[in-house]
Amino acid sequence: MKTVLNSLRDENSLYLLQHADNPVKWISWSNYLKIKDSVVKPLFISIGYSSCHWCHVMAEESFSDENIASFLNDNFTPIKIDREEYPDLDKKYQFFAQITGSKGGWPLTIFADLDGSPFYAGTYFPKEDRYGIPSLMRILESINNLYKNSYEKVKLTVENYQNFITKFYDCESLESKETDSNAFKDLFDYKNGGLKGSAKFPNIPVMEYLLDHGDDSDIMEFLVKTADALCLSGIYDHIDGGFFRYTVDSDWNIPHFEKMLYDNALNISFLSKLYEKTENDLYLYTAKKTADFCIEFFDTEYGFGASYDADSYDENGNKREGYFYTLTEEAFADLTVEEVRLLSEHCYFNNNHIRINNFINIDIFRKLQSIFSKISIRRSNLKKRPNFDNKVIFSWNCLMISALLDFYEVSSDEFYFNKALDSYFKIFHTMYVDGEINRVSYRGKLLKHSVLEDYVYFLSSTNKIFSITKDKNFLNIGKKILHDILEKFYIKNILWYNRSSDVVDIFDDATPSSFGLFLKECEMLGRYVDLNVDLDRFVEFAKKMHSNYPFATPSLAIFLEKKYIN
Repeated sequence: MKTVLNSLRDENSLYLLQHADNPVKWISWSNYLKIKDSVVKPLFISIGYSSCHWCHVMAEESFSDENIASFLNDNFTPIKIDREEYPDLDKKYQFFAQITGSKGGWPLTIFADLDGSPFYAGTYFPKEDRYGIPSLMRILESINNLYKNSYEKVKLTVENYQNFITKFYDCESLESKETDSNAFKDLFDYKNGGLKGSAKFPNIPVMEYLLDHGDDSDIMEFLVKTADALCLSGIYDHIDGGFFRYTVDSDWNIPHFEKMLYDNALNISFLSKLYEKTENDLYLYTAKKTADFCIEFFDTEYGFGASYDADSYDENGNKREGYFYTLTEEAFADLTVEEVRLLSEHCYFNNNHIRINNFINIDIFRKLQSIFSKISIRRSNLKKRPNFDNKVIFSWNCLMISALLDFYEVSSDEFYFNKALDSYFKIFHTMYVDGEINRVSYRGKLLKHSVLEDYVYFLSSTNKIFSITKDKNFLNIGKKILHDILEKFYIKNILWYNRSSDVVDIFDDATPSSFGLFLKECEMLGRYVDLNVDLDRFVEFAKKMHSNYPFATPSLAIFLEKKYIN
């Protein structure tokens, strides 16, 4: 067994613990803050999460290598960050990566000055030069030389970044521009569904915005095409249920195998709302199967856990991406001749994974699901499931609560309403303590950190429960949450994402922008109570941001188009 060499052994985060026996002398962000004033070497910041395949690859290739670790330890202050604990740091450094020419993603690699100000960014770096990407050691040597011999260039980069951020958040420097919802059509992949690109993500904040424009036949056709792809293609695990995070190809066939709570919650909501518009049983059925999967495999006594790993162990004890989900002949051993015939008629195989040809009718689909259940039992007996990160993340649980309520509204199945309510009070009583949300619970041990997202998603699920029950107790909770938001995050006329006042969450990514959702939820709450909030003070900033970055701000558009944009 390897000797534990760094302080991560004392952490609760599964992601940090995965790096506890690296020869790299990692420290956590919280420990860095304790020694910040005495740090004398530039920061090497590595950000990821426990279920991330390429995070595992970089750890195995580079962070386990003695030579690389020695160079890192001698010349840098290595810091490991779980992005799910500190999404504000992740957003801050992802933004820097994007504005300096990197696409961003995970693992995120940041070189920063002693105070945490970034000056160079990348993502995955291989151990050797590969894929047209320089090796990590080559990058380390180059940055070390830059920092020691050309520090003025580092300082200039930091100053330029800080000036850019100041100007970016300065509402007065922006000009409003005309926007048009039809512009989104340029992004549509009409052939395959989803937005154009070499990889396919659900992009649910965009889909939620487009649902408001479903009277446009082109948009509705696109939404149906996208929903069909979500339900029938490789992004969905037809055997157990649940969505993978994305596919690496434009045809939705080859998934990147991690399963995230937030993706599954948002997909349930989208399919439920689209079912309400189309009455297509495929969407209702897939939403139900996904909800059932999350309740069975994500739910814990403390709340819904975070994710399932992309990698799983093979028969030789080696971790391989997607190994658990790869079907072999043994997985079909319990099927009857008729069941094999049904599979052959309605399904096909791609890279040893089942895909469904098309949706015929709900009866055929139920028969297929019965077959998939038999395969699931057989597969689980043959292989070990991927690792489960059981950390309970407050904001993600709020998304799941809202998703269960969305499904209840279209299915009228009270089981899902009751489950949503039970889950709501579970996190309300255990993670919302003395007016403070604790973002993460590790089997009841709380991480005392939170961001705007936690409060806004909480407000959203609270408003959702009120809209269904009309119980005024939830109005009072909503008012209290709103008061907390303004007290904790509204500083110098800006609604910040964190209390350090250095990140604003304007742009949607896989999840809705907390600023955009805040405006929407305030408008909803204001129909019933006096908010004592002048929303107009936020609107000018929102309008300018949306008009300058329309494709990145669909959640802002949802709010603005209802009241402020004709």
